[in-house]
Amino acid sequence: MLPEITKKELRREADFRRLKSRHPICLWCAFNAHPAALEFAHLIPSKFAIGTGGALCSNCHRISTEKEKDMSFRPKTQDPDRETIGRYLDALADWLLQIAKTLKAFGQSLIEEAEQARLDEKEADQ
Repeated sequence: MLPEITKKELRREADFRRLKSRHPICLWCAFNAHPAALEFAHLIPSKFAIGTGGALCSNCHRISTEKEKDMSFRPKTQDPDRETIGRYLDALADWLLQIAKTLKAFGQSLIEEAEQARLDEKEADQ
């Protein structure tokens, strides 16, 4: 007899499908404490590019969509293809800037931890 699948396990599987990852993490702030607090965020509004995006925590997702509130969902120019590409690149740059900030902070924290471990080791030797 197969083991019964719990409601909690079903919810986690739904989270993983929604986030398109079995190990979801906020791409902006690195939050990964619980997949239910993560959302799949579109890089730019889905009317411009379907399926492009990644996991963001609820807070970072709200920040990312703030810019969209002032954005028209229809191309405003006579060259909609170029406008769409421009919007995509602009949004991608915003995402990459946030990711770079997260990577920098994480790198700095690793350096600080390593330096603290070295100091602790020196103290233990004395």
